[in-house]
Amino acid sequence: ERERERAMSMPHQFTCITCGVGFRSGDDQRSHYKTDWHRYNLKRKVAGMPAVTAEGFRDRVLAQQAELTKKGQSETAVCTVCAKKFSSTNAYQNHVNSKRHKEAVSKADKDSKKKESCGESAPESVVTAPEDVASASPAAAAAA
Repeated sequence: ERERERAMSMPHQFTCITCGVGFRSGDDQRSHYKTDWHRYNLKRKVAGMPAVTAEGFRDRVLAQQAELTKKGQSETAVCTVCAKKFSSTNAYQNHVNSKRHKEAVSKADKDSKKKESCGESAPESVVTAPEDVASASPAAAAAA
């Protein structure tokens, strides 16, 4: 809280009221607006919660990364059709329901049928379900 007050009391032409920091140039301010820290503080502000400092945000990110590593959940789902990896089941489900994924699956099926009609055997389009990822190795997913 003191850092925030100190930052706001410093004579800067450009400021971020949400995070309580000042900037010497408009470019620095615009760059700040694109950071995860600023976006996190915006969400907290909407929820009626106080902003966190840059150090507090960094500590939270490191703690979350450590927890994910500890649980071994750095990757919970893989879509081999689109060659994408997802860190949450929700993100994976959103992808599977997306127009882009459905178009990719349709295209892969058409390509598969073309190769079969030419006498070639085509690899099947596979979407690895979140529960299957734990048993699959990255090398096996890449080979599929």
